[in-house]
Order: sequence, then structure tokens, then C-alpha cells
Amino acid sequence: MVECLARKLETSWVKGGSGEEARTSMEGKEILLLKPHTFMNLSGKAVSRAVRRWRVNIERLAVVRDDIDLPPGRIRLKQGSSSGGHRGVESVISALGSQAFLQVKVGVGRPPPGEDPAVHVLRAPEGEEREKMQEAVERAAEACLVWVREGLEAARRKASSS
Repeated sequence: MVECLARKLETSWVKGGSGEEARTSMEGKEILLLKPHTFMNLSGKAVSRAVRRWRVNIERLAVVRDDIDLPPGRIRLKQGSSSGGHRGVESVISALGSQAFLQVKVGVGRPPPGEDPAVHVLRAPEGEEREKMQEAVERAAEACLVWVREGLEAARRKASSS
């Protein structure tokens, strides 16, 4: 999703502290995108480093994550919520000492019986599920842009549209 957002903002990636960063602005607001190169469960380290380096207000930080409790392609935006058991988000909350950031949750659905949830979220979707996920990525990226321009409620409407 963050790569889709970078394309929409017509920006490119450069090596940063703990991953790749893309910086740009939109309507006079600076935007920093981050693709951590840490393991997902340790992503808080990369996020906190970027937050300190670029002096990001935690309430203006959005973290994109998968969510097995949402059907494939469904998007939910929550500001200031717990990790819900997501270890990557737990890492971010722990590293920042705050959960005040926005979580952009992209539904991937529950794994089939017997499949490890970690394997499920890492496998590439196929068929109809793939189409739903591609549409969700586009919608989530657009919702993030709306969040920057118009705020959370407008972004939620965008995320739930179509």
C-alpha cells in the first residue's frame, strides 16, 4: 500500500535509517513514507527512529497493517487503538510509548483451518481475493491522502466506499 501511495504522490524511495524513505509534500504538508527493513515484529525500531529523525507528531503518523479479523479487502481506520494482538503494531506502540497514531487496517481474512496465520498473511492472494486486495490497496492509499487533506472522518468514508 505504501508503494501505491508513493506512486500516487509521484515520489521515489531512498535508503534511510532502517529502511527506505520517500519524502514529498501535498498541499503544503510534508509527507514522509517509510518501508522498514526490520522484521515486521520489530518494525517499531524503524518507525521510532524515523519519528525522532523527522520530528513527526505521533497523532499525524499512520501505520498500515494487515488484519485477519477483517474480510479480504475491507479497510478500517482507527486512531489511538490497541495493537489487537498484531505484533508489528505492538512493537510500534512499545517503541513510541504511545498508541496515538492512526492504524490503517487492511483485511486479509482468517486463514483456512490448519494454516498458520503468519503463513496466511505472507502468501500472495489469488483469483477473486487478489482483485479485492488490489482494490483495497488503492482505496487505502486514497484514504490516507484524504486523511492528510480532510481528516479522519472523511478518510473513513473514503475507505468504506465502493
